[in-house]
Amino acid sequence: MSGSIAVTGAKGFAGGHLLARLGARAISLDADVTDIDALTKAVAATSAESVVHLAAASSAGASWTDVGEAWRVNALGTVNLLDAVQSHAPDARVRTSSRVPAPTWSSPAPSSTKGPDGTSGLPSARGLPR
Repeated sequence: MSGSIAVTGAKGFAGGHLLARLGARAISLDADVTDIDALTKAVAATSAESVVHLAAASSAGASWTDVGEAWRVNALGTVNLLDAVQSHAPDARVRTSSRVPAPTWSSPAPSSTKGPDGTSGLPSARGLPR
């Protein structure tokens, strides 16, 4: 990959490090991912070969107190980005990241990590279509 790479969440911890690592290839997409019009304009203005999507409501604690905001930013923001890329940069690859920790248990460890609904039991797997 030798073309430019757009990064959402570039002002965050991981995004800032990624921008530095990418150097001149990096394009910071500073638009709010929940603002479809601003995000669409930002994507249309780039000629990125790839998009790395790091924008998120990343506080685990805040996600328990304001579940709606976490879903709005994380889920709707991702859908908005995918729509904008599909419309204005259809050949670009979109890469996403998640910070879902591996489960930890005190001994004895459970014999299965499957939840009652058949998913892995991790929060990010619950309620998502297969």
